[in-house]
Formats: sequence, C-alpha cells, structure tokens
Amino acid sequence: STGSRAAQHQVGNDHIKGMSYNDGYTELWSQDWYAQWANYLQASSRHYAGGFGWLRVGKQITSTSYLDHRNGQPFTRHFGVGYYRKQTANSGVTVREDTVAPFGNDPLLLDNVTLTNHSSVPKQTSWFEYWDINPYDQSVHYNLGVDRPTWNPGLQALTVGEVGGDALVPNPPSMFTAALNHPGQQWETSVKAFFGGGTRAAPAEVVADHLSRT
Repeated sequence: STGSRAAQHQVGNDHIKGMSYNDGYTELWSQDWYAQWANYLQASSRHYAGGFGWLRVGKQITSTSYLDHRNGQPFTRHFGVGYYRKQTANSGVTVREDTVAPFGNDPLLLDNVTLTNHSSVPKQTSWFEYWDINPYDQSVHYNLGVDRPTWNPGLQALTVGEVGGDALVPNPPSMFTAALNHPGQQWETSVKAFFGGGTRAAPAEVVADHLSRT
C-alpha cells in the first residue's frame, strides 16, 4: 500500500473514460492521438482536474469537491454503474451532481446538476461549474500546451486546441465545454483571474459572484 486514500471509479463508454475520485474530481482520459489526460490534476499549479463546482446561496459558498467540505456538512458520494454522484447542501438548498459518459461512442462527459430549494422562501443562488484544461501525455510524462480559447455564442461553447505534442500528429485534438440547456452563460478561462487571491474552496470570482470572461 502507498498510503493513498484516493479511491477511483471509471465512468466511460465505447470511446473514452473518465476517472472519478472520492475526493470529488474527475479526469478525462483519451487515446485518440496520445495516451493522455485532457485535464490532468496538478494542484501545485492550480490545475484541479474538474467535475465539481461551487454553489453560492446569498454569500455562503459550498463546493462539491469533497476535499473542501466543512466538518459536519452533509456530503454523500456514490460510485454507481456508469455514473459518479455527489450531493451536498448549502443554506437549505441541495445540489446533486451526476457525472456520466453517454452511452455510445461520443468522446465526452456529461455533468448533470440539480439544485433544490427545500425552504418555503425564494433563494438567490449561483452555480459555478469547473472543468480545467491541462492536457498531459502520460506515455512520456509531459505537459502539452493549449491555444487561445475561443467562445462560440451560438453553441454556448468554449473550444481550445492543443499545441506542443508529437510532430507526427499535425492536427492534435481540440477540447470543448458547452452548456446544453442554460443560455446566457458566463465563463472564465484564466486560472489567475478565476482563483485570484482566493482558494480552491472559495475562488475569487465565486466570492465576487461574477465571471469576467477573460
């Protein structure tokens, strides 16, 4: 035993797989071009993989990253067949997050988030979903670079291409994140701007309740 407490669970389909961890994050794995991670966890450089988020109710912030839950805070995790589910609560509002790979061969993960207000009064809420981009070639243990991200308002999607990979691969893969059923999204692509002087548990732009579209 290495002493690690990071249990893991695969969510995948005929094309890709995501590695979900009991700490609350999910890494996306692909072998289309390289044996690589799309969002490799490197916490020392503020790359936290993804597949979690922050629920803000009023000025109270809670995260679906288990590493950042508070003592006594309700937090459940389920490694299910084909999914990874986390649920927690903040000021009378629960958030349930299900990370799944859709059946078939689409090279993507879906993250389904449900907020439920259990009180009898309206609540002002914000949900900040986090997916990092940090491509990493596992075969040679090498970080790949990325181009400048592009926002497509018609698709409500951010896209970014890889750079710095194998010279024999002239067209390296691109990656995207998109909101499927919630128009008018705000977004942020700058690690420095998003986390700012804050922490993983309370990033600066979550505290400010504002994404600056950097």
